[in-house]
Amino acid sequence: MECDLEDSAAGRHTYYPPRIKGQKSLLEEVTNGGWGAVSVAGECWRPFQDRICFQANMEANYVDLRLPSTEKVFERILKQHDYSIKRSDKADYIAASTTLLDQADFTKHLRETVYRDLFDAMKKGEALTKSAMLQYLKLPKKQQSGFPSVLLDLLRHGCLLRGSLCRCPACGMKNWYPVDEQDEFVACTGCRNRFQFPLDCAHSYRLSSLLSTCVDQGGIPVILTEMVLKNLAKKAYMAIPGLKLSPGEHDIDIAAVIDGRLVFAECKTMHSLKSPKNLKQIMAQLEKDHAMAKDIGADVFCVSVMTDKPYQSLLNFVKRKNKTHKPPLTIMLTLKDLEKGWLTTACVREKAPVNNRESRLWVNDMLELGYHNGFRCTMSA
Repeated sequence: MECDLEDSAAGRHTYYPPRIKGQKSLLEEVTNGGWGAVSVAGECWRPFQDRICFQANMEANYVDLRLPSTEKVFERILKQHDYSIKRSDKADYIAASTTLLDQADFTKHLRETVYRDLFDAMKKGEALTKSAMLQYLKLPKKQQSGFPSVLLDLLRHGCLLRGSLCRCPACGMKNWYPVDEQDEFVACTGCRNRFQFPLDCAHSYRLSSLLSTCVDQGGIPVILTEMVLKNLAKKAYMAIPGLKLSPGEHDIDIAAVIDGRLVFAECKTMHSLKSPKNLKQIMAQLEKDHAMAKDIGADVFCVSVMTDKPYQSLLNFVKRKNKTHKPPLTIMLTLKDLEKGWLTTACVREKAPVNNRESRLWVNDMLELGYHNGFRCTMSA
């Protein structure tokens, strides 16, 4: 009998370590022994890449199997190539923010420009009323009726905070007070004068400090890129954002295993490059990280940019790396890809099919079609 291993936190995706040298050691912790047939609860078990095989009988046996964490998987992969890993603070901000947004069913809205712009405007702590937010978003009338439920979900899960802005009668300073701090008498944060909370202070809303930090640290491009990568998985997906690798001082925005394929992704906003020197630094970093990915044996190296008009030097980088048709396959995700949220086979075909119908692109199909049929410089169809 064979049992698939499934990570209950990963939804539809099963547990699927990468297909690279040394992968068999990843399940040693589970079996408390070496690779091969081991005895667990009196039965003969044999761990495979994504499943456990065992001989069944009529007796009911309950076995607790512990799968290695995502961080442990990548730690072992990179250790084989003499790299040590450390999670950055940014990684924790992004992971926690993604969880909050997923719980509020709001992550999908980040694919819309108006919501990204709204979050960007609020990242410095600006509080907006409901009417001000609607005016900023300029939603069609049909969507405006559903906005209150979106707002309530964001408040319920702590993505937004509700409060009021009022003026201190003693010093005239305006302060914003969250609802859980609005007693009958409040203290001014400036002169410390205590005054009775006025009746005419309307409710307004702020981003939580976690989301403010995430947006300010460039977390939205990472979240959008991971949404696309997750939709390349037909069977299994695991990922970890914000890895620092040493030696070499590599900062990897996303390390992922998609259906057993090792993927590294770099995410760039490309909105405010102050000088050609900044672009030169970005290109040098991409060259260094691509060489690391090739050394480790990655299948895909992804560069995502929050623009539909990437710099020519970035386009040339992708073309040059793919010229030999050897791993890793180098792709660029543009804003069009990130807003769509998934890729189709049009991304790797030079000519559209006769019936003009495109199917969903999975990572293994992308590698096969990309290497054999040639691939476009950017993934946008």
